[in-house]
Amino acid sequence: MNFATPYDCVMPKRLTLEQRIRKLARRYRAQQRREAAKASRDRSSQRRTASWASTIGLAVLMQFALCSATASTFETANADFVAGRFADAAHGFERVIAEHGYSAPVLFNLGNAWMKTGQPGRAILNYERAWRLAPDDAAIRANLNLARQKAGVAVNKNPFREKVARVSSFDTLAWAIVWAAVLLFAVVVTSRLLPSFPRVVKRGVVVMAAFGVFVAGAGMALQWPERDRAVVLDSNATVQIAPADAAGILFNLPEGETVRAIKSHNSYTLIRLRDGRSGWVKSSAVERVCL
Repeated sequence: MNFATPYDCVMPKRLTLEQRIRKLARRYRAQQRREAAKASRDRSSQRRTASWASTIGLAVLMQFALCSATASTFETANADFVAGRFADAAHGFERVIAEHGYSAPVLFNLGNAWMKTGQPGRAILNYERAWRLAPDDAAIRANLNLARQKAGVAVNKNPFREKVARVSSFDTLAWAIVWAAVLLFAVVVTSRLLPSFPRVVKRGVVVMAAFGVFVAGAGMALQWPERDRAVVLDSNATVQIAPADAAGILFNLPEGETVRAIKSHNSYTLIRLRDGRSGWVKSSAVERVCL
């Protein structure tokens, strides 16, 4: 018996003409299927690209349209203010705020417009809101004090609570506590997973996070009463002994006065003044400063 060595060649099996034709046909059909699948993928990719492009283009156009509409409304309101149409200017600034939210410049302009129309309550309200968003703006602070003087109400001499508010807002302090807690959690988890994590770093981060939480918490506690601040908008606001139309009147409130809105009941709001007096007033006569 003869055994083939590793260097012996194995002769390929000869195919008949019919088998060769079938093999070529199978190869041709497989190539056609591959080309068709590739073309389908290309068309699908082109459609997706075109769809994304049209979507992005539409979004950009809508954004430009919104920005253009906002700029047009804002410019129209400014033009009305310059022309002396202060009520129209105020309504224009209010439309800008309704469409795109609060901003210090628009609130400041809105306060100026209401002040020109002889409504110090609404002017003080919007100056207060603008000052909350931009506590370092000297112009806002000056106009707020001037409006209070013209309305005949007390001008705050920058008490300690307002000094804290100038440093940071209530929401910023709340976020500071959240991020301090996240950092503390991340360090504790990392030190558990990595035994070689430096203890000095862990202790330092824990001390810093605890100090940050304490400071932010103290700031929030000092600013908490400020969240109830409200401004009297009605020049004929009366404080009543109970939340009922037939209740007796305790005293009158000047327009532009700042009070604390404690709670509401039906169409009345319980308010408290700086001197400790309290009572019920129509909810439509006061509006909270907090945005």
